Amino acid sequence: MTTKLLTVRVETELWDAAVRRAEALGTSVSQVVREALSDAVVARPLGDRVGLLRGLIQADTADAPQDDWQSEIRAHNWRS
Repeated sequence: MTTKLLTVRVETELWDAAVRRAEALGTSVSQVVREALSDAVVARPLGDRVGLLRGLIQADTADAPQDDWQSEIRAHNWRS
């Protein structure tokens, strides 16, 4: 993979935060910046971006009214 050199100016607070993140991750500031830039500009499928949230929301639907539209949605939802 070929790379290009990118030079940017950042505020001191942002630089310090990047240094702290790099130290916490045991990597370089350059790697932290590359990952942040990639996350900001590279399109990723929604499932990849929110996959870590899967299964976190729990709702007690036993007492919820079952409207017709809810039944229709459930009947046509491939995930249910």
